[in-house]
Amino acid sequence: MNNIEVFTEQDRIVNEWKHFTTLIRPYRKKWKEQIEDYEVITRKNIDNIITVLPITKDNKIVVIEEFRIPINDTVIWSPAWLCDKQWETIEDAARRELYEETWYKPWKMIPAFRTPTSSGMTDEVIDCYIATECEKVTDILTLDNAEDIRVMEIDMRNFNDFIMNYIARWWLVDSKMLGMIWYYNDNNNWQ
Repeated sequence: MNNIEVFTEQDRIVNEWKHFTTLIRPYRKKWKEQIEDYEVITRKNIDNIITVLPITKDNKIVVIEEFRIPINDTVIWSPAWLCDKQWETIEDAARRELYEETWYKPWKMIPAFRTPTSSGMTDEVIDCYIATECEKVTDILTLDNAEDIRVMEIDMRNFNDFIMNYIARWWLVDSKMLGMIWYYNDNNNWQ
């Protein structure tokens, strides 16, 4: 299926910042001789990115409404973060960050799937987990300076109406979260 050959070993750095590098990645169509350039953004010193869909013991989905600086808008999404502590496993980082951003601790973490964050711009791939039987353990959030978060519990039976209300107003809804809900519903006949 893949008719493109990519030469990652020939990447050329264009710009470097504190957290990102912009580079040129050479590629060519397999039936052509000519090598072309593709602009790519990559993160520095990050091995994994994780997102988790928290589901409570009483079948409520925990979502975040957060103002995001890069898009200058608010988005509904599931908690996500970078694995930047070398000593943590992906699951340990997911548990810690889920607690810090939502007040919830999960009983079980289920790996769901991997997906690109923006496949036409970056090489980032995000690991998606479902956290089940989550319990709220505190009302005190531990937020970074750039975080402006509102945590909401939405009953699973009302979730479609909740999301469609956001979509009807052209508000932003994260597609990874929707994919994890589909995955959970497809693998659990909770209704």
